[in-house]
Amino acid sequence: TPLGHLRLLIEMGREGSDVDWDELALETEELEELMAKLLARSRVDAGHIERSRVDVLELSQRALARQGIDEGKATLEGDERMFALDPTLIARALANLVRNAETHGGGLTKIVVHVGDELCIDVCDAGAGLGEEQASDGLGLGLPLVRAIASAHDGELCFSLDGDEHVARLTLPLG
Repeated sequence: TPLGHLRLLIEMGREGSDVDWDELALETEELEELMAKLLARSRVDAGHIERSRVDVLELSQRALARQGIDEGKATLEGDERMFALDPTLIARALANLVRNAETHGGGLTKIVVHVGDELCIDVCDAGAGLGEEQASDGLGLGLPLVRAIASAHDGELCFSLDGDEHVARLTLPLG
């Protein structure tokens, strides 16, 4: 686990061995990611949703930037971009979808935010991606967490193919 690896690196440093600081930083980032997922899951399970007006395009761009992906891959179709959502949970959902696209989907191709009868955020990748089965596996991390966040906002997560792209769509009501 990241925590076990951190302990090993610290112990090596105490014994006078050279410590790979980049590896230590990476393990710390992985531990932070795991903690963020667990905290988000506990908020969802407790029904603790704090809605405020948030810029969904900005949240999408931030999720990309955190993964080192060009923010220009997030686009808005339409004019409206401010919605009453829980910004922390939606940011976590987007981060999980972006990471999924990068890790399992052959790389993220784009995020499209669009509004019709509801708010839709499409996270598209170049591969088969992970879909319904993984989003429902009940472990509470990754895609199951995205599904729980969507449900807490009275929305849903679904998957489809659009040409050569795999699309994970987060759909949220406008109310």
